[in-house]
Amino acid sequence: MSLFWGDLGTPGQGATITDENFFSTTDARPVIRTEITKDMWKITFAYSNFRRYVDKITGFNEKMSDKIMVPKDLFRPEDNSWEVVDEFQPLPTFNLNFGRFAIQVTERGKQFRHTERADIFSFIDINALVREKFTQIGVASIERDLLMNAFLYLDVVGIAKANGDLKVVTGKSLGPTKTFLRDVDGIFTSLTVNQVTYDTNTIEGETPANLTMAHILNFATKLHDLNVPSYSGDGYGTYLVIINKQAENRLLTDPVFFQAVTYSGDVEKLYKGYIGSFYGQEFVRDEGKYIDKFVCSLNPVLQGKAIALFLGKSPVVEAVIRPEAIFEEDPMDFGRYRAIAIRTYRGESPTWFSAEGQPVGGILVGA
Repeated sequence: MSLFWGDLGTPGQGATITDENFFSTTDARPVIRTEITKDMWKITFAYSNFRRYVDKITGFNEKMSDKIMVPKDLFRPEDNSWEVVDEFQPLPTFNLNFGRFAIQVTERGKQFRHTERADIFSFIDINALVREKFTQIGVASIERDLLMNAFLYLDVVGIAKANGDLKVVTGKSLGPTKTFLRDVDGIFTSLTVNQVTYDTNTIEGETPANLTMAHILNFATKLHDLNVPSYSGDGYGTYLVIINKQAENRLLTDPVFFQAVTYSGDVEKLYKGYIGSFYGQEFVRDEGKYIDKFVCSLNPVLQGKAIALFLGKSPVVEAVIRPEAIFEEDPMDFGRYRAIAIRTYRGESPTWFSAEGQPVGGILVGA
């Protein structure tokens, strides 16, 4: 790149490509597809897709210019039933119980400036190359944002113990303590998700044991007990489980898991990261190493650990005011200087917390 891009007079605007300019996976592996977001979005039935509906529900108001208000369905049909009433008596009042949730939205983007001279004397198509890189940036950034802003704050954490037992903590997250805003009857209240306690080798006082299928099934049962809806929306107890490579390696030493993978037979899907649906859980491998890069890097205790993200229905609301798009910037200085940019407004947040009576998933940690 630096062979034909010179200094444009503005530092950091394209003379070199660094981690500041372009999102890097640090392992020399290009991001070639939407490895988490695309497949996950289809399977988990996201509650709202603001690329289409944002203009109908946006509630920007004074002192809230960086937030979007999201209608939140707090109603569970199984909590209500028909009531017996006498003839000619009015029917009981029923409340659908919708709340509102605030998602902070931030502007994000990257710009790459180049010159007409670079276009003329370059042996490659600069515009095509930059667009390809920007597409990769968009994909990688979406997945990183979802993982860090939304799935990381699932507030049910499981720590694997010996003999398949678990320690389960609710109301806490692997991530730093974070406060979310809720609109309850027109009054904003805060909901704080605290970070779990870390020690030199422990999480919440427990040293994680090697991950096994017993831990997977046990944690799925715990989520079932906490009323986490199934990822399909039909009932409870079946979840999408996204695992990192360390978790897969550990589970492959489990004869039950190994046998199930061996007999699945779909080699193409296995290669792409889809492992299979076993024991009611849908297993997908994190091909982009986002769990390792972002979750495991939060604390030295998590580095090298087996991580499994359990997701039920509607795990996250994504707010996108302007869809991800690549723009041609206006030419400057008689057309000599050009720019290509990607711009978006984004914000992600979980939609349910255990403190509200019904979480949407959890994170299981093993050695």
